[in-house]
Amino acid sequence: MYSWSAQIARHVLVLGLGLVAGTTLAQAQVTTGGISGQVVDSAGAPVPDATVEVLNSETGLRRTVTVNQRGNYTVLGLTPGGPYRVTIRAIGHSPVIREGVRIPLSQTVRTDATLARQAVQVEELVVLADAAGADFAPSRQGTQTTINDTLLRRLPTLDRDFTDFVKLTPQVQVREGEGASQRRGRTIASTPSRWTVPP
Repeated sequence: MYSWSAQIARHVLVLGLGLVAGTTLAQAQVTTGGISGQVVDSAGAPVPDATVEVLNSETGLRRTVTVNQRGNYTVLGLTPGGPYRVTIRAIGHSPVIREGVRIPLSQTVRTDATLARQAVQVEELVVLADAAGADFAPSRQGTQTTINDTLLRRLPTLDRDFTDFVKLTPQVQVREGEGASQRRGRTIASTPSRWTVPP
């Protein structure tokens, strides 16, 4: 007969083997990999809001993430193998490109980057506007749809009802008369105004 301590030892051993087997099976079910790292500047300070683009050169798969406030990033769910090209960019810094990054199955490859400061030159931007144009007027508010007579002749309609043409404007909603409180007719409602048209 086994002693009480021998039975406990046997149960602990079986439990330990079960945990090891379960962990191995859980790792075997992961079919992807990932890339993670930290982005810092030349002084060692994190570079938040930098963009990290990971491109699989063979398949064309492209994933883009943003670096967090501590300078860390993680891209998961990548197909193992590669080669991957990792491009890290931030405004005011020169970009860093890492070619030939390979990802093993169910592992995350660490790819850190140090971005050097770079002067940013903004080209001249000229904006021209014609204030006297018909598109800019104090009396005009919201969107506009113009249906001229040529378009009116070409548009298909069954009963030549003008509300068929009014429905072409996305901001207009046409409801047929319903209920005793509403007189017989159509209600046409748009964003700036509302009209009731008799039948």
